[in-house]
Formats: sequence, C-alpha cells, structure tokens
Amino acid sequence: MFPSFVGRSLLTNNPAFDADVSDQLRYRVLSGNNANLIHLNESSGEITLSPQLNTNVPKVATMEVSVTDGVNEVKAVMQLTVRLVTEEMLFNSITVRLNDMTEEAFLSPLLTFFIDGLAAIIPCPKENIFVFSVQPFQPPPLSSFLMSDFVISLAFMSWVQIPCS
Repeated sequence: MFPSFVGRSLLTNNPAFDADVSDQLRYRVLSGNNANLIHLNESSGEITLSPQLNTNVPKVATMEVSVTDGVNEVKAVMQLTVRLVTEEMLFNSITVRLNDMTEEAFLSPLLTFFIDGLAAIIPCPKENIFVFSVQPFQPPPLSSFLMSDFVISLAFMSWVQIPCS
C-alpha cells in the first residue's frame, strides 16, 4: 500500500447521473463497511481510504452502496481489494497508455476483457494479473495528446513453483 493514497480521494468522478438537474444526489454505504475502511462523501460520492489500510496485510471487503435523488434509489455492490505491491511485482510490471478512452469506460467490463487478453498473450493466469494504478496521462508541454488518454500500470506474476521433494 502506498501511504500517499491513504486519506486521499480514490474516486473523483462518480458515475451517477440524474437527468433532473434540480435533484440532489445522496450517496450511502448500506452494508459491508463496519470496519470503516472507506469514507463515502454523502453529497459528492467521493470515496476516501481509511488510514488503517496503510498496512502490509491484504484486505478484501464487499460493500453495498446506493445513490438516491429522494425518489429513486440505485444500489450496487462494490469490492475493495487492498494488496501489497511488492518489489517483485514492480519488477514484473508494465505501463500501458490507452488513447481515446476514459478511466470510467476502462474500469467497466473492458477491464475484464483487457486482463483476459493479457493472460492469453503473456501467458499468465488472469488471477495473477493486478492493475495497481490508473492515472490520467500527463503529456509533455505543447504536445497534441488527447486529454482522454490515461496510463495503467499492472503487474503480472507468471512464475510456476515446483515443489521440492
């Protein structure tokens, strides 16, 4: 876990949208956050990580979240996975820049397709491919890169352990 991310925004653009601009959206965690691993801003939907996640202990938490405009409510299941990024993972990592796509579009079902494709090419079991960073691409000054470009960093662990007799 990188200490610089604890207490900082994890999601800045929540995908919730209401066509009625006069409605005010309210966000809530309905279940699964008993340990207070995240804080969900009720009015903006922004999620911040708890300082207790700054640990070498992996954590997985499944939470039910909702957004409502006071009349309609939509619920979704969110899974938070915290994993220690080791030096070995960094040594076996790659960085990829994707053009003409937003982070939100990539983190939809496209992420699963991307990991499945990588697993077929590398070859590596898809369970051993970990996306550990999705960041907007920062182009050099005076360049013509698209603002919708972003960079993902991922690690793959493709080793096979042979048991000793």
